[in-house]
Amino acid sequence: MTHWFSSLYANIDAMRLDEFAAGLTPDVEVVVGNHPAMSGRHAAKEGIGYFFSTIQGLRHHFVNVVESQGLTFLEVKVDYLRKDGRQVTIPAVTVLERRGELVKSLRIYFDVAPVYV
Repeated sequence: MTHWFSSLYANIDAMRLDEFAAGLTPDVEVVVGNHPAMSGRHAAKEGIGYFFSTIQGLRHHFVNVVESQGLTFLEVKVDYLRKDGRQVTIPAVTVLERRGELVKSLRIYFDVAPVYV
């Protein structure tokens, strides 16, 4: 099933950083886990780019998608390919807000520790 955010996640899963950033508003706010918010497209691109540099790959599997009152809630399972070649799967929830066709807020809630342990 194709959703409005499908190309955003295709770019994330392919680790295409420039294309990912192009899907964000200039004033986007991105929060990943318990890390401080990244404000603005440039900060989000740098932060997500750093994360990409710590893994070999990732793949999102959508479990549930709910859209309500201007928000999109995603329940996902994410397969991460670690630098050592091992794969771990982590459940996550993401809350998206958009302005027009771009993402203005992206909040990802998950425990990333298994990727690095």
